[in-house]
Parts: sequence; C-alpha cells; structure tokens
Amino acid sequence: MESIEFVEKYAILALGVKKEPIPSEVHIQKELFILSNAKPDIKEHFNFEKHYLGPFSRTLSNIINAPVFVRNAFSIQKNKIALRENGEVEYRNILGQYSDQPKFQQLLSLMKLIRDIYDRLSSQEILFLVYETYPTFTEYSDVSDHLLKNKLVRERIIGSLFSKGAITEQRFRELLEETV
Repeated sequence: MESIEFVEKYAILALGVKKEPIPSEVHIQKELFILSNAKPDIKEHFNFEKHYLGPFSRTLSNIINAPVFVRNAFSIQKNKIALRENGEVEYRNILGQYSDQPKFQQLLSLMKLIRDIYDRLSSQEILFLVYETYPTFTEYSDVSDHLLKNKLVRERIIGSLFSKGAITEQRFRELLEETV
C-alpha cells in the first residue's frame, strides 16, 4: 500500500474510533504524530517534519483537505474534522477486513486512548506536551518559546494539563521545577 493510501486509512481510523469530531487539524496532526512514535513501523508513511506548529505531515494535511482514495471522506466545520458518510463506510469496511486481527484491535485501542486524552486539550496544551516530549520539533516553531519559556503561560498550561488528568502529579511537579 502506498503512503498516501496508508495515511488516508489511518486518518479514517483515527476519526472513526470516536463518534465526536477531532477538534482541529493541530489535534489530528499531533495525535497521529504521537501514534507514529508509539508504533515506529508507521512513521515513514507520514513523513513528519519540523514546522511552525511542531510536527507536521504534509501528506496528512493534503489528505484531510482533499482525500484521494475515498472522495469526500472528511468534513471540516469550524476547524473540527469528522468523517462524512463515505468516510464512515470506509471505516466500517476497514473494521470488517481486519477486526479479527489482535494487532489491529490493539491499534484501535491505542488510537482511542490517544483521542480520549488529547481531544480534551486545547491546541496550546497539546503543542506544549509535544514540545516538552520532542524538543527537536521546536526548531521552526512560531509558538514554542511562548509556550515553553513564558513563565505565566507555562504555569497555566501545566496546571490545566494536571487538572484534566493529562499528566501525572509527578510530571506536574517536574514541569513546574523546570519553570523556575
């Protein structure tokens, strides 16, 4: 399977594992980046590069805006990305094809876990976590200094992440110590 088709199917799966839309393109970009770091065998298909908003896959962005294999698969309304009817049909087809495979079930569980955690976060919060975890992706960023080095912004984001359960108490303390 070529990379464009692969990325399109993964985008459909990521959107299909929950009934709600993904909050923004920043979210789908970062959530699939996080997935690709958890499953390195898929990383090469996405080709994430350093970008002004952290890790960015041009292939993923193009597919979300103009799907190639499943026409009209995605809907973008008020920045939220959801599956249209064609995308939902393809999601069910993929499930039917692979649902008996344990690795596929693990993939779906991981995608749902990632969405459960990161969909609740603001774009600033998800970017903060990505920059903290993958600091090389701050290189071309327009916002990393503001998020990571502005003490008030940093403390607000860290507190919000902790209150939402996105970080543990230990990680909360570590991040606050790095703020001083």
